[in-house]
Amino acid sequence: MPGRRTRAESLYAKDAAKLAAAIRSARAAKGLTQEELARACELSLSTVRKIERSAIVEPGFFPVSAILTVLELDAMDLKLPTILRLRRSWSSLRKRGRR
Repeated sequence: MPGRRTRAESLYAKDAAKLAAAIRSARAAKGLTQEELARACELSLSTVRKIERSAIVEPGFFPVSAILTVLELDAMDLKLPTILRLRRSWSSLRKRGRR
């Protein structure tokens, strides 16, 4: 079955919940609405909402990276394997000159 894994199939469902909580907390601390965050990240409001309520259990690297950048969060500090794995993959691609 192509596409993203379902919550039941994903090894990262717990990490998605941790990511969602970290994003919600940081957004609230900065006094931003979901709409303001989406605009600042150049993402759709729907994407931000889905990530914040962990409806997307394996969110893409670029939306998560944009959100973390705007909220000034460090993926390494969150200690979430999904994000860290994607971050390492992106770094290795950049080092090899693929991007």
